[in-house]
Amino acid sequence: MATTGPDELRQRARRAYEWGRLRHSLVNAWPALPLTALSCWLCHETGLSVAIGAALFALTAGLLWHGRIATRAARAGLKAGMVAFAVPVAAFHSYFAPHCCTLTDMLIVNAGCGLGVGILLSVESTHLQAQRNVFLLFASVVAALCGMLGCILFGPMGLAGMAAGVVLSTAPIAIYRRAMA
Repeated sequence: MATTGPDELRQRARRAYEWGRLRHSLVNAWPALPLTALSCWLCHETGLSVAIGAALFALTAGLLWHGRIATRAARAGLKAGMVAFAVPVAAFHSYFAPHCCTLTDMLIVNAGCGLGVGILLSVESTHLQAQRNVFLLFASVVAALCGMLGCILFGPMGLAGMAAGVVLSTAPIAIYRRAMA
C-alpha cells in the first residue's frame, strides 16, 4: 500500500472541503428553481425566465459558496426577493388586474415594489458592523433578479421598473455611507 505524503493529504482534504461547500451552496440556492419554474408557468416567457433564473441560481450559489458577508447577502436577498416576486404576480392576477395593465400602473407596482425591497435591505444592512455596502450590493442584485422573475408579466418595462426601484432606494444610502467614511 502506497503512503500519502503530507502535501497530497492536505490537497485532498482541501479539495473535499471545497466540494462540500459547493454542494452545500447548490442545495441552499434551491429557492431560485421554483421561482423560475413558477415564472415560466405564469409568464409564458420561458427563455427570459430561464435566463434570469439561471443567473439568480448561479449568483446565489456563488455567494453562498463564498461565505461570510456574501452568504448573509444571498439569504437576505432571497427573502426580500420572494416578496418582490410575489407582489407583481399578485397585482397582476388579483381583482385589480384590469387596472394594472396601463403603463403607469405597471411602473408604479414594479418600481414601488423595488423601492420597498431596497429600503428593506438598506435597513437590514444597518445592523452589520462592517462591509455594509458589499452586503447591500449583493443582496440588492439577488432581490432584483427574484423580483424580475415576477415582473416578466409586465414585459421589459416591468423589468426596468423593478431594477430602477431597487437602484433608486439603495444607491443614495451607499453613496451617503461612502461620503461619511
